[in-house]
Amino acid sequence: MENISNIKVIAQKEFTDHLKSPVFLSFTATFTLVVLAYSYVLGTEVEYTLNVLGSPDLMRGFEGVAEVVGRFAPIIGIVLGFDAIVKEIKSSSMNVLLTHPVFRDNIILGKILGSSSCILLVLFFSINLATGVMLIASGIPVTMQQITRIEIFIFLTFFLCSNFPCNLHNDLNNIKKIK
Repeated sequence: MENISNIKVIAQKEFTDHLKSPVFLSFTATFTLVVLAYSYVLGTEVEYTLNVLGSPDLMRGFEGVAEVVGRFAPIIGIVLGFDAIVKEIKSSSMNVLLTHPVFRDNIILGKILGSSSCILLVLFFSINLATGVMLIASGIPVTMQQITRIEIFIFLTFFLCSNFPCNLHNDLNNIKKIK
């Protein structure tokens, strides 16, 4: 039971560290602005197809947003996975952290959970905001099935991006071999 509380503390620390990190904030702001701009443009295109062709389809416009998210979201996962280890080494707190009576696997799992929760927060916020912008720009009604598809896309993208912080185990093993 103590292991779970250790993991929770490390995950909370990692989450708050990422939220305060200027690197994370700049990547998040850039990602959100790119997705918002692209969704606005696609929302106006969906409105155009509604007026010209008479067939509104939100998912046709969302395909473009999904393409942009699919290209840029893994970069956030890579940055968070890399930053989780590098900042500990730069501040010399990795040696202190590894000398405490906490298993190395708990440290790794806590860092993965903290980084993954940041990724989920960014994806959920950015994609839902982009969908809202697209709906406002196009003015078309949305069905519950379309909303469900978008939320499923968010979680699948989350699992894709969470793969990169999960490589922390190999990074920590390599650090141990170097020292």
